[in-house]
Amino acid sequence: MNRMKELVRRMAYLWRRGSFDHELDDEAQFHIESRADELEHGGMSRAEALSRARREFGSAVRMREQTRAAWQVKWLEDLLADLRYALRALRRNPGFAAAAIFSLALGIGANTTIFSLTMEFLFSQPSCRDAETLAAMRIGGNSDIEVTKYRFLRDAHLFEGLAGSFLEGESNWRFGNDTYRLHVMRVTDNFFTLIGVPVAMGRPIEPGDRDVVVLSYRFWQSRLSSNPDFLGRTLVVDGQPRTVIGILPRNHRTLIGFGWSPDLYLPVSHEDDLVGLTARLPPGMSRKAAYARLAAACKELDKVYPMGGGGNQIHATCSICRLLRDAHDRGRLGALDRLRQCLQSSAGTRLQPPPGAGHPSCHRRRPQPHHPSTPG
Repeated sequence: MNRMKELVRRMAYLWRRGSFDHELDDEAQFHIESRADELEHGGMSRAEALSRARREFGSAVRMREQTRAAWQVKWLEDLLADLRYALRALRRNPGFAAAAIFSLALGIGANTTIFSLTMEFLFSQPSCRDAETLAAMRIGGNSDIEVTKYRFLRDAHLFEGLAGSFLEGESNWRFGNDTYRLHVMRVTDNFFTLIGVPVAMGRPIEPGDRDVVVLSYRFWQSRLSSNPDFLGRTLVVDGQPRTVIGILPRNHRTLIGFGWSPDLYLPVSHEDDLVGLTARLPPGMSRKAAYARLAAACKELDKVYPMGGGGNQIHATCSICRLLRDAHDRGRLGALDRLRQCLQSSAGTRLQPPPGAGHPSCHRRRPQPHHPSTPG
């Protein structure tokens, strides 16, 4: 309570500093004159009594400084004094003032933008469940494979689950008399369930869904004016009517990260569509064990889908830098370690497959003819 009273007293001094100084001068003068009266009664003249009283009282300036120190907030007083001096200096030189303000605004704005982009691109967590158990799979050195091959590997039950997605799609959306080009992500019907992507309204794409669409929050807000009544309505995408079944949250983050987010999520619709593979590994499974399972399955894949005598060279890499490999690492890694890992992944440094498997590439590309090789 005493500290609170002292703080209130010190802050009140800022608003009544003028009257405080005036009262302090009056009080000092009262003490000097009172002492002079005593000396004058002792037989001194008035002038001698005042002179001796001032000498006994001491320096009036020093007294004022000591008294103010007991009342004022020193650092705040110094700050206000510096600000007043700076404002007077800037007012005397408006050209310099404008250049200084512009430089400060430019520096602060640039740093704020860089910090915001860094936090968004590198440190924001993807919208999924148990990110440390997800891994991206590569078949034959390609980022994407046909849906038929995806289903073969999915039905082999190598892991807890296997989902597919194609990131580079674009579609035409007709709205009234206008047509807009949109970024879309085509996913398998188990993608949302396996990855654990949350939705803000409605439901995700589920097994068996075909002519449906899930909207991003940005698209719903900017194109559809955040109208919740669009759930259940139809959007015409690539000339095909699709029912809106869900809307993603505002803070949705994709697995690929780096600030990229599609406008729409659509289910894959053709057997020759291309999808990239994302597997959910069982708890405790090492990447080496996962690679061994995938390599064995690809030998069978070569038999079912031979490619001109060549084989399906298998590469399994954990190429999503934003998903940590170990739950313990999530609390242990510092910001610098995470930044280093992300930069290494974006520059092409990845977890290597077991010896003899070749060198995987992170660049997304269409399936290419393969040279004969032995997986794993």
